[in-house]
Amino acid sequence: MTPGMSNRPGGGSSGAGDPRNTQKTPNFVSPECRELLPGSKLSELLNEVAPGEVLDPDVEEFLQEHVDEFVDNVTEFACRFAKHRKSRVLEARDIQLHLEKNWNIRVPGYGDDPRPVKRTASTPVHQARMQAIAKSQHHQG
Repeated sequence: MTPGMSNRPGGGSSGAGDPRNTQKTPNFVSPECRELLPGSKLSELLNEVAPGEVLDPDVEEFLQEHVDEFVDNVTEFACRFAKHRKSRVLEARDIQLHLEKNWNIRVPGYGDDPRPVKRTASTPVHQARMQAIAKSQHHQG
């Protein structure tokens, strides 16, 4: 991310003076719309999982802050991966790589190409045991 640019809607450089000036320009979007996970959506999700339950306002705020931090973290690492590829374009595979490696999250539809399974080379002792088992099963049946 470039200095002075905010990664949240409504933030960013004012465009005048020092580019590191992070003073927000006024916008006419409600605070609810700027949140990644608005309280109404949290309530909707909670109602699907546990009908009739209500979130404490402190818990709601905690979850919203952590969603913001999670998205910031994923975006930052994905940008690093894109930069490592010497690309100026952030691609889905950059995000997928971070989610998979650091959070063990697989996004369906991205990176679903089958990966070859690495087989360990069997030792001569193991091969001898397997032959003995196969021979004993052959003589019994």
